[in-house]
Amino acid sequence: MCILEVLFLIKLLHFINAAADCSITACSIDDVPVRFPFRIEGQQPRNCGYPGFDLSCNSQSSTVLKLPHSGDFLVRDINYLTQQVQLYDSDNCLAKRLLQLNLSGSPFLGFFHQNYTFLSCPTQLVKSRFTTINCLSNSTISVLATSSMNLVNAMSSSCEAISTLKIPVSWPVKYNEGFTSDLSEDLLLTWFSPDCNKCETQSSMCGFHGNASQEIGCFYDSKKGNISYPYFYLLSNNFLTIFTCNLEKEKAEIPLRNCLTGSKTMVVEEQKTLENSQLGVGQ
Repeated sequence: MCILEVLFLIKLLHFINAAADCSITACSIDDVPVRFPFRIEGQQPRNCGYPGFDLSCNSQSSTVLKLPHSGDFLVRDINYLTQQVQLYDSDNCLAKRLLQLNLSGSPFLGFFHQNYTFLSCPTQLVKSRFTTINCLSNSTISVLATSSMNLVNAMSSSCEAISTLKIPVSWPVKYNEGFTSDLSEDLLLTWFSPDCNKCETQSSMCGFHGNASQEIGCFYDSKKGNISYPYFYLLSNNFLTIFTCNLEKEKAEIPLRNCLTGSKTMVVEEQKTLENSQLGVGQ
């Protein structure tokens, strides 16, 4: 019986130590907080993040997400509850990036999609009439993006269609006849695996059960965003007490019940101390 208790204790302590290495971090004080399923390479161990969710910090201490076939994007925000990541382009020309966007090989998907046709038109023809994509335009040619096929057909004699793409958008446009967009809003992507919604809705954090496990579990905490270990400590302490008592019983023939009764008072006092420290009592 003692061997099983020791093995359980070792596994429990290993689980706690693994979780302790995965504290929330960020590229800078004011930047987006990073935690599971994301991790910052070089700052957090590999087990702190899910495959495909690696981030990095650039020379300006901004958070970077590299999509396998679309390059680097800066991270504006991460909503862990809704499982959405908000990205933007460092050169402020997201439309150019959207023309080459390929999400294959990544765990991310567009939240909503809208078909947009990119048009190359004479500047004098469209000037002051439509919203143009300035970073793709020049003094003679203006680039438009529209989801209205009626507008595409109407401009077909004067403009050249560059491409029609399904663009990830924050919200689909419904009443868009005759309107164009510069597609300058942030790129909003979502993910479905790992699904940490249950943990987030219970005000707990999501993570691996251990360094070698791919099983996802919840870390409960009284302070949202910080992993707390007092109850793991108390649980491990109880198992350690049982193990110690078994040894004492074998050596000195002390009844196991008496030993545990004497240790119970110590454990209760430790629990009170931990709870008081969380509440700030005595500080």
